[in-house]
Amino acid sequence: MNVKIAKYLNQDGSQPEWLSETIRCRKWIEDALEYSLGTHDFYDIVDGIATNALQLWASDKAVIVTEMMVYPRKKLLHAPVVAGNLEGVEEMTPTVIEFAKFMGCQGITTAGRRGWERTFLREYNFKPAYNCMLMEI
Repeated sequence: MNVKIAKYLNQDGSQPEWLSETIRCRKWIEDALEYSLGTHDFYDIVDGIATNALQLWASDKAVIVTEMMVYPRKKLLHAPVVAGNLEGVEEMTPTVIEFAKFMGCQGITTAGRRGWERTFLREYNFKPAYNCMLMEI
């Protein structure tokens, strides 16, 4: 067992359910992170879920990882990881939306390849908000 993960094992050495689910979804998570800005790696995701800074939404078809983004004038639920089967993501979306509402968020954001613009997300009124550009220094 990797030392970065071992610290989250139960006292009897077993994995808590959230950890088992995160490890089960590892390939999807890492695939999604390939398209990110390099802000997280898999172990950052594990740490974030362990500390409740991130939320894991997992099914047998897909995974979504979310985080609360609190700005001076708005609270948003951001999904830095959305991966797996598109149908699986679509099935989880209403639950994620209800969670965001329950937590007092005024909106939900995600980032990814432009192809997401042509999916079921349009039915929920997701629309491109801005074009993100990065210059590494």
